[in-house]
Amino acid sequence: MKNFFFLGSTGAGKSSTENNIIGLDYFKVGHELTSCTSRVLWYDEGEWRIFDTPGFGDNRMSEEECKKMINEMAEKMVDKDDDTSGEIDAFVLVCQCTPRATNLKKDLEYLRNLFGTVSFKSTVIVLNLFYTNIPDQTIFSHIREMTEVKKMLEEGKQEPFNEDWFCLCSNPPSKKSDNQVEELKKKS
Repeated sequence: MKNFFFLGSTGAGKSSTENNIIGLDYFKVGHELTSCTSRVLWYDEGEWRIFDTPGFGDNRMSEEECKKMINEMAEKMVDKDDDTSGEIDAFVLVCQCTPRATNLKKDLEYLRNLFGTVSFKSTVIVLNLFYTNIPDQTIFSHIREMTEVKKMLEEGKQEPFNEDWFCLCSNPPSKKSDNQVEELKKKS
């Protein structure tokens, strides 16, 4: 069983994306400005163990408390059972993508502070489109222009910028949801 840690800012759509993957409403989804995930939860889905984490910038705990909780779970999962690899196989960084802004740079910095730049090598970035219809190439063109983000990713992944590092998702699931889940599984 592989361990997948879903990380990202509060309200980015981590729990919605996870529910989309497992096909259940297992993880609580918030619809307000406040966070609804207050501890690390997990769900075993076939060959995946999906970890839902409190969001970066959670409004019910300090940044240090959030980091400590995520790190403790990362350390404990080795002892959970013999079915897992005993390590984090992939980080799934979920970012809300809007026409005007993205938290991508801030979220990458948070991930780097938690697990180091080496974590970028095993990171897939989910750009949650929610209800926007932004063309894929517009999104990737915009990210390429974010020189600090591009440099951070290229240094961490140790290769030139690649669109395969990203998975575009729409939550709640649209007709494309099965394809989105398969794409995410392939890239992880």
